[in-house]
Amino acid sequence: MGAASVSEYVASLNEEQRQHVSAFIEFMNTEFPQLTNKISFSMPMWLVGKKMNEGYVAVSAAKNHFSILF
Repeated sequence: MGAASVSEYVASLNEEQRQHVSAFIEFMNTEFPQLTNKISFSMPMWLVGKKMNEGYVAVSAAKNHFSILF
């Protein structure tokens, strides 16, 4: 089972992944404080509206890369 919260997701990462993903989360929370993050599709996600089709931003860490989705 995946992480139930953004903090659990970050805690599950290795140190390098944690550093980069945490920096992105901090950026999102600073620049877009009106958006709330949550776990969706096993990754941290910020919804722009009430539904995904209204816009979203997500970040994920894999073994050899990071993804930022929107």
